[in-house]
Amino acid sequence: MSEASALFQDVAERLFADACPLEVTAAAEAGEFPQDLWGALEDAGFLSMLLPESDGGAEASLADAGAILRAAGRHAAPGPILETILGRRLLADAGLAAPAGPLPIAFLGDGAPGPARARWGRAADLCLIVEQTSAGAALRFAEVACEGSDASFEPMDVITTAGATVAVAAGPAYEQALASAALLKSAQMLGAMDWCVERCLAFAGEREQFGKAIGGFQAIQHHLVVLAEESVAAAAIVGAALSAADDERLSLTAVARSRLGDAVDTARWFAHQTHGAIGFTREYPLNYRTRRLIAWRDDFGSTVFWRDRLAAQLIGAPAQDLWARMVQA
Repeated sequence: MSEASALFQDVAERLFADACPLEVTAAAEAGEFPQDLWGALEDAGFLSMLLPESDGGAEASLADAGAILRAAGRHAAPGPILETILGRRLLADAGLAAPAGPLPIAFLGDGAPGPARARWGRAADLCLIVEQTSAGAALRFAEVACEGSDASFEPMDVITTAGATVAVAAGPAYEQALASAALLKSAQMLGAMDWCVERCLAFAGEREQFGKAIGGFQAIQHHLVVLAEESVAAAAIVGAALSAADDERLSLTAVARSRLGDAVDTARWFAHQTHGAIGFTREYPLNYRTRRLIAWRDDFGSTVFWRDRLAAQLIGAPAQDLWARMVQA
């Protein structure tokens, strides 16, 4: 992590620690938008950090934004934080000013990872659709068609696909935008995993069975080691992808999201094995991270979606054709 990214993350950690206690996350799961947290993010300039200084931004890098979102993930911060940071940059690149407030975002097209759904779509007058076109990408505004939620119980709303095209981005803008969104979500997942590692280590020293801390048992030690290994391995590839040049980032995103998909499964399994039943209770903060890991893993492309992309890069064909090619070889 660069010195600038480390500074961003340090400031963000303090902001989320103050403005995002567990009560804010719990209220968001009941549909209450985190208005005070949002105001703190606006005041800190984080939501416009990718914009040039002339537009009120900090000209920060994608890796810098990843540092902010890693802190957000650690604190299970609700709201379309990632989407607003990226959406404002996409609109600025198209020469357009972003609307004030939250900016939910969804991807649409043949290469899209799923239906047009936007996190916290209901919190904004309009959502931003990034639609794949033969020229690259079209940016459109749309409204919420149906309210819903995801595995974390945060709002995840279906949005309409009808709307006026407001700009057309030339070249490979769609793929780059999708990769950027997927990587920033990866950073958010890393933050939740960071918290799981730290809480499990602390819990293993606090919780006693048979007269000693459970961290002294070999089985628990194994859980903690695997949990830490998965977190470090995932952080390494995500960090490399965030810091890569645009042409390299497209391929590294598929690797990072594929690796992270495995890490998320392992992390939440071992975290709950370490905690036992208490980890599932609403009063304990662990499940607020693990439920988000489940939900976030599918944001901007599931593990299967990105593995299909990775297979296509490696063999020039979709993943389902891999076995046929292996047999023929």
